[in-house]
Amino acid sequence: MNLKRATLAALIAGVVVWIAATGTIAFAAEIPDTAKVHYNAGVEATQANKTDVAISEYEKAIALAPDYLDAHINVGALYFEKNNFEKASLHLQAALKLDSASADAWKTLGLIEAKRGKSKSAISAFKKSLAIDSTNAATRMALASAYKEAGQNARAIAEYQKVIAANPKNQKACYNMGNLYRDQQKHAKAIIAYKKAIAANPNYVSAYYNLAISTQTMEDYPGALKAYKEFVAKAKGNPKWKKQVKQAKAIIEQIQAYLDQLDG
Repeated sequence: MNLKRATLAALIAGVVVWIAATGTIAFAAEIPDTAKVHYNAGVEATQANKTDVAISEYEKAIALAPDYLDAHINVGALYFEKNNFEKASLHLQAALKLDSASADAWKTLGLIEAKRGKSKSAISAFKKSLAIDSTNAATRMALASAYKEAGQNARAIAEYQKVIAANPKNQKACYNMGNLYRDQQKHAKAIIAYKKAIAANPNYVSAYYNLAISTQTMEDYPGALKAYKEFVAKAKGNPKWKKQVKQAKAIIEQIQAYLDQLDG
């Protein structure tokens, strides 16, 4: 066997060749079984909600196999959950050096940047994630949120619309889009969005409350009266909404008196 053929045989036997989306070729050493043992232990600990144990196991796996892509992604996500954004970012950057086509890594990196208040970087990361997996609703929702934080409301609404088009029952997307329309004083559109959120979840208390406010702003007093009553019925007895329920009851009395006066 000549040198070239021997070299090729060695590569095939011991190296995984990966062609990245950019067209470049990266080489990663095969993961040893000892590293896989720690990785699997990390997965089990994660499923058991033992975050610190899981992090320790993933770190051990990475110490044995620095190019362990899944371990970097998983431990990065756990560090993110613990608000250790520096370590989370380091592991995700390492993952992306190994595989720049990892939608999960880009998504989590985007979440980190969003938490850091770096909307521009977050938007870039989320867009790269969606370019790889355009069907991920959670990533698209996160992109919409990042656009909102950046003051790009029209783009945020466009992303929520894409989520709703794929799943009309995504109550959070409907609700968030309603809030964006309300912030822009587009109450007619906000009302439509809130009603869609309520249709998806008839117990969505926040949607009832905001629907009532937008309906009142539009001077649809019979509609506002109905919406406030529905809100009170849903929120009554919930300590979180005690103040708003009290205010809503007072508004109901005012609207009812106004409508009675018109009828008289």
